Amino acid sequence: ALLQMTPFWRARPEVWEQLAASTGLSCQTDFNLHLWQRNR
Repeated sequence: ALLQMTPFWRARPEVWEQLAASTGLSCQTDFNLHLWQRNR
């Protein structure tokens, strides 16, 4: 689901952390954030 939310791909790491905290998808968000940072 997160992969289809394009605005989140432009978000800063802090936003990703807040998103993970607010949605409870910390594991999935952490994984996607790691891939995003690696592919920057």
